[in-house]
Amino acid sequence: MSYNIALKNGSTAWKWSRALTTSAVAIDKYTVYAMDNRTNKLNSINKYDGKNRWTLQLDKAYNKAQFITGKYLVLSSPNKAVMVNLYTHKAVWGKNYNLANVVFYGAIKAKNGSYYLMVKTNTETKFYKLKV
Repeated sequence: MSYNIALKNGSTAWKWSRALTTSAVAIDKYTVYAMDNRTNKLNSINKYDGKNRWTLQLDKAYNKAQFITGKYLVLSSPNKAVMVNLYTHKAVWGKNYNLANVVFYGAIKAKNGSYYLMVKTNTETKFYKLKV
């Protein structure tokens, strides 16, 4: 995994790389959150120097990462999701959905302001409320 910040003039301001095999990455103001597929660890990395802030061992590798409310990161895969509190560095919610032929999964915000994990298959759509 490599991280570069390019300036408007085309020069590079910060650059680092890490030996991570990842498919789920989310970036906020100061941190890169990267799921390491080899170790099943979520790495919270300082985006300026590439050093770990903290890590969280999870039960599996997830391939999608989405922020909700600035306090949580939802990691999901075709059969399971987990929500991580970015302040406490702990998993606070998880759901196995084991549905066949999943074509979409991810966190969404409803018109009423609530957050849900939406899982869509060829034949049905399910919503699981996230407690934030």
